[in-house]
Amino acid sequence: MMKSTKREKERRFSFLGFGLALVFFALPAVAWADSGGWLLNEDDGSEAQVNEALAGADEMLQPTGEVALRGVGEPYVGPEPDPKPNPVLEIPHPPWKYDTDYFFGLSRGLFREDVPTGVKAVGLLGSVPLDLVGLPFAALGGFYGS
Repeated sequence: MMKSTKREKERRFSFLGFGLALVFFALPAVAWADSGGWLLNEDDGSEAQVNEALAGADEMLQPTGEVALRGVGEPYVGPEPDPKPNPVLEIPHPPWKYDTDYFFGLSRGLFREDVPTGVKAVGLLGSVPLDLVGLPFAALGGFYGS
């Protein structure tokens, strides 16, 4: 008998929760449907509104007359272009060499950090195995050279 009353209470609460959720989600829809037109512009699509939009479009499509520069009726003419070509820059290109910067990059970066030596020693426990795993990829990356 105790279990049946407990189940009935649970059902009541679930029905109550369902009803509250229904009211929560249904009220905005009812309010929108009964808004009295305040959410919509009733003039949209009216003949006056369409004519106003078309008149604005016609004004934008018609070019305006050219305005004289500096009070002169002739158009402005800029300076003559400079006939000299741009200078050719001589950029030295060093010869290609195999790049070893990728080898043990994590360990090398750890030693460049400004941390105490004990922290560096503990950090090597994680960085060296990861560097060994990445060693084949670093060897291939070296072919892209500098």
